Amino acid sequence: MALSWMWGLGLFFSVQFSLQYGLFGLLTFAIPNALGLMVFGGLTQLIAKRAGNGPDALGSFFANWSRPYRFVFFLYQILAITLTVFALVRYGWQPLGLEPAGLYLLLTILVILAAATLFGEEFDIRRIKFSHGVLGLIALGAIGLLWVQLPSIGKGQPIMTGANPFLGLNFWGYAIPICVGLTLGPWLDLQQWQRAIQIQREGKSPLLSYLFGGSLFFLLLLAHGTLALWVAGQLGGASMREGIDGLAYGQDEITRFLWGVAALHPWAFGAYVVVLFVMTLATLDSGYIALRWHLSKSGGAGRPFPLSLLPEGLLASPVPVLVFAGIFTLAAVYLRLELEYFMIFYATFFVGYAALALLRRRHCAAQGTQCQPPGDGVIYVVGKGHGRMSQVICTPLSRKLVAVTGDSGIVQELDLRQDKAGLLAADLCVIAAGR
Repeated sequence: MALSWMWGLGLFFSVQFSLQYGLFGLLTFAIPNALGLMVFGGLTQLIAKRAGNGPDALGSFFANWSRPYRFVFFLYQILAITLTVFALVRYGWQPLGLEPAGLYLLLTILVILAAATLFGEEFDIRRIKFSHGVLGLIALGAIGLLWVQLPSIGKGQPIMTGANPFLGLNFWGYAIPICVGLTLGPWLDLQQWQRAIQIQREGKSPLLSYLFGGSLFFLLLLAHGTLALWVAGQLGGASMREGIDGLAYGQDEITRFLWGVAALHPWAFGAYVVVLFVMTLATLDSGYIALRWHLSKSGGAGRPFPLSLLPEGLLASPVPVLVFAGIFTLAAVYLRLELEYFMIFYATFFVGYAALALLRRRHCAAQGTQCQPPGDGVIYVVGKGHGRMSQVICTPLSRKLVAVTGDSGIVQELDLRQDKAGLLAADLCVIAAGR
């Protein structure tokens, strides 16, 4: 889970935030990121216990809870996959300046998408822990190789710690949406939900798993951000470039620095490229598996309405999403766009939905797995006058509460918003009072 959460935002924006605001900025970015994963794991374990504590309790809860947001889950995953491909190409490949640029750009994107498809097809959610375990060991070996190469590359200068930006309005303009967005981020991520459901099905603890994964993720962010600060220290300051909007960007500083010394230290540059590719691949294959799960009938979340209009053969395939990600990357790299442009959409549109989803989660968790959308024919039993019990059947016919009372058969229409039986999720509830 630590590898799959190291997508474009964690992998490259940690460099930007570190260069702009120093070590304080890096910690401000890394801590809420890691805490978001840990809290997600703890709360999903709590949800599973309240939903029945069976092997499929969390899966059943997610199937019911996520239905109103299934298209939002789909959009979120498209964004994650697209930004991951875009970030690797924009900040890991484009700074190399290889020619012919157009041909190499197309081939690079095709290789990335082909690798994601291959791993996504070969390893399902039950076996992904083995592939990610191997990828993690490869990344760990590459990190170690890069680490031992750094003394011979650098000039012996310390890392750039930067000034404390705590009182700067510009810092908080970044920090507040980042903290909120990344803390809520896992709740709309199909990859994390699928992984938590599988952990629970295997009888393991989501809490312990996400505590370990969140801690490992924090260390990876800290290592990458510290490497950026070390590079800035060797250069005598942050080496930022000017974007098309006139602002300073530095997500590719490490790539540019190591590429500049690649002739003398090829192993260092190669190790860094391996780390970038492993992190990207771990996100893309997880996204491929999660999308296939989401789009299939057995995925629990169902199919988004617009997709139901497409041919049947495409409905359960993540390949169209990867094709879209590739086309988008081609256009975005050609236009020299930046990661921050798309973070605006992430930090506004999705954060609102994540907050609403969490409120719905609280309501659903209080009912166990009985969190059906209107019209599912769910039957509730509530108290109704003089100690009698009433059977409540919900159907999507109107916004009124129809009560059939006593032996008289009198029908009363009540405003649903004034109902005190806790049935606010229903469109129409027919209450047949018992004797």
